[in-house]
Amino acid sequence: MHKTTVIKASSDLAHKLCREIASQIDSNYFSKEDIFNIKLAIEEAMINAVEHGNKLESLKDIAVDYSITSDAFEISITDE
Repeated sequence: MHKTTVIKASSDLAHKLCREIASQIDSNYFSKEDIFNIKLAIEEAMINAVEHGNKLESLKDIAVDYSITSDAFEISITDE
């Protein structure tokens, strides 16, 4: 599965999208340790994009492009 999503630079929206992506990861074939590490990396990167990349400017966007298969997870997070 491949998906691209664009959200406004908001901590609330970032956390919501993290939970959405994490729920999709859980349904694949990753170990509990892998899932924990993926969730942590996504959350850290998203919050970094909101706080440091877009300087908490809620009119700016964050683009999240990710792909989930049974044996791989790839993500790209781009701020303005």
